[in-house]
Amino acid sequence: MENSSSERSNLTEARHPPISANALPFIPTGSQIDFNGGIDPIGGANVYNATGLGFRASGNPYVFGTPGTLGLANTAQGAFTAFFATICPSAAAGGCGTITSLTSFNVATESLNTPALPVLDFLTFTQGGQSVTFTLNNFSITDVQSTGTSLGTLSLSGSGEIDYQGYTPTNGIVTITAQGPGSTSFSGSLVSLAAPVPTIPEPGSIVMLGMGVLALSGVAYRRRNSLGHVTHHTRRNFCIRRSTSGRGVSGNTADQSLAITSPT
Repeated sequence: MENSSSERSNLTEARHPPISANALPFIPTGSQIDFNGGIDPIGGANVYNATGLGFRASGNPYVFGTPGTLGLANTAQGAFTAFFATICPSAAAGGCGTITSLTSFNVATESLNTPALPVLDFLTFTQGGQSVTFTLNNFSITDVQSTGTSLGTLSLSGSGEIDYQGYTPTNGIVTITAQGPGSTSFSGSLVSLAAPVPTIPEPGSIVMLGMGVLALSGVAYRRRNSLGHVTHHTRRNFCIRRSTSGRGVSGNTADQSLAITSPT
């Protein structure tokens, strides 16, 4: 009995592990990092007619396979304010973060071709012994403007997951805007979104679940009663054969049969 109770307890814990009191919190909603850097259009003379974006490393022209460097703007919110405990160099001077270039995308379908999604470590920031990384899971082109002048713009956005030391990975969104002819600068922001809310069954769902459990219990009860009746009926319907030796008749044996059948 003790073993059975222990096995049931272990099974319950495996299906529903206890919530640790030391579970890390989600990054507070609205925590934000603002960043900037340099950019080269790929496949077009300007960012608004480009088919890809190459981010510059330390102010140098884009080199395929080399991440661009990021500097921090003078604003941050929420959990990321700690990044300003140490001064971050400008992007041209080496910065304190990196960004993966988006070398091929389709403006018409708003799809990213290269690199393929998800883009691991699309953004990384390292400052004051702390690090933040962002994995890009979804991509869209939110604005393309060609004014016929040199100030055309291109705005991108994407959603994904932020990893920050001391916190549970949290959903986030990144936006990037570039403006100007040829090689130019860009600005961007990374913002944490609301933590996922546990799903609570609606009252109607709970009622339906309860009715289902009661129905199954009724089926099991009727099955047990049916089996019990069959067993009882079988035991009451039987035949007793009794063999006795005939007395007074030499060498003969008489068989007598007694059938007992219970009424149905």
